Amino acid sequence: MPSFEVFIPAAEETGFDLTFRVDADHWMAALKTGLDQVGLQGHRGNLLCDIKESSYARAEQDGRVHLYRAALAQEETQRHLVRDLLDRAFGGSPSQLVMQALAARPASTAELKEIRSLLKQYEEKDRG
Repeated sequence: MPSFEVFIPAAEETGFDLTFRVDADHWMAALKTGLDQVGLQGHRGNLLCDIKESSYARAEQDGRVHLYRAALAQEETQRHLVRDLLDRAFGGSPSQLVMQALAARPASTAELKEIRSLLKQYEEKDRG
């Protein structure tokens, strides 16, 4: 089961931030568990509204139950996040992103082979 780091900023200026690790199947479960642990169960709705406003989730209401589902496919969400990260942290440089990604978590031999294959496809596409 993956481990997530949950960060909950202070609600007031005089308060303090909380950061802790949670084991969960996915990030939403980790966030729920983290909020439950610190007694902030009621704040989930506000957080989900923030997520919804950023177009990552859509809400459906079935009677008194609110259901939240991903609004975008995983691949589309990943592309959006990577584009944003490229612009904000790497000055738009894909090579800097790849170098830092590999430095942070080295790729397996199989992953490197897949990366080389993808690079070859992009090179052939550019020439063609």
